[in-house]
Amino acid sequence: MRSMRAAAIGCIVALSWASPAGADRRTALAGSRLLEDPDDVWVFPELTLLHGGRLGFDFGLNDLQGAGMFLLAFEDWGVGAGVHRGDLLRPGTFFAGPNGDLAGLNGFDGLWDGVGAHFEPPAAPVVADLVGGLRIADVHLVGLRLTGGAGGTTTSPDPDRGGEVTSMQGYFGFTAGYSVRGPANVDVSAEFGWDTMERSDTQPSPTQDFGDGTAYFGGINARAFFEVTPRIDIGVLADFGVADYVQTDRQLEQTWRRRTFTGSLAAGPRIRLGENALLATYLTIGLARTNIKPGEEDEGDDDIFDTTLTAPGVHLAGEFRVFEWLYFRAGMTGSYAVHWTADPTRGSGTDYPYTFGWHAGVGFEIGDFTFDGAFTGSFLTSGPAFLGQPSPLYAIVSAAYQWGRE
Repeated sequence: MRSMRAAAIGCIVALSWASPAGADRRTALAGSRLLEDPDDVWVFPELTLLHGGRLGFDFGLNDLQGAGMFLLAFEDWGVGAGVHRGDLLRPGTFFAGPNGDLAGLNGFDGLWDGVGAHFEPPAAPVVADLVGGLRIADVHLVGLRLTGGAGGTTTSPDPDRGGEVTSMQGYFGFTAGYSVRGPANVDVSAEFGWDTMERSDTQPSPTQDFGDGTAYFGGINARAFFEVTPRIDIGVLADFGVADYVQTDRQLEQTWRRRTFTGSLAAGPRIRLGENALLATYLTIGLARTNIKPGEEDEGDDDIFDTTLTAPGVHLAGEFRVFEWLYFRAGMTGSYAVHWTADPTRGSGTDYPYTFGWHAGVGFEIGDFTFDGAFTGSFLTSGPAFLGQPSPLYAIVSAAYQWGRE
């Protein structure tokens, strides 16, 4: 049950959208959602027309990390497209392997943990995005996002014996968003998605195994800024998500069903200090509730319940302009939580997990060109390679050309 606890804490506490699939400056800011960024368009597609034109690329440490973004905006409408190595918001539903498990919102990390004996996660998928925004009045914006992904492998381990091992997955998602700009800036979006996974082994017995899984999920994301003074805003964040999936191991004739609810609320100030510093901090509370049934019917006797209450979580981030062309960024997160497990087979229990993490990075801006890098954790804790430590400098870097920003 450890993976469920980690997933619950991650999706509630962080309240962040940073991931190795789509970095920019936000990764270095530990995913702060009160510091706005072009990556917001993947959650609130109506904001496409506010970010002007943009062509950007993210490069990670391996071929499972990276993304591309293209935005084109005019006075009253904007469109965009993107390609990502994994879903930005819901990485776990893709059953990604260790290098593809990206921390995200409403996540399902450890989806197959302890359930079924014959599943191996397929490779991280390629996800394609289309977004668009439209101004329907002076201060009212609407937008849509369509996203889909596919990935998998087919191999022939022993040509002499015959047969193939196939692991495939597919995904589709839809998001509708609305924003209003005025004394209070409010962004709201609703999303729905579906994904499926299948694994088969047609080699001669005894290695045959077959299984599949299907998941449906929906969620609501909201963010609002209320001006207190010209330099201070109060930001409010809210997220709620539900998911229902069924997994079947056809060889063992086992079926498991999992239902998950997550909810998070957060609030805090965003402060501009002079012209060269921007700070944001917020406190979070959250609840994650998971119910696993060993079967699709509502039998009840063997149900497993997993609940995590996070109170409080804290997020602190800052961006500092050192020179006209150089930025330094850093962010930290921490949380306390209470975690309950009720398992009729393995017993029940309560523990009190604590999480802490930090990020840092730099950005360079020359005219309309930007280059951003987020430092690796080993670089921050062990030191760089030029001091004798085998630590790469950047976990991910982003390069972008942008024009026509509001």
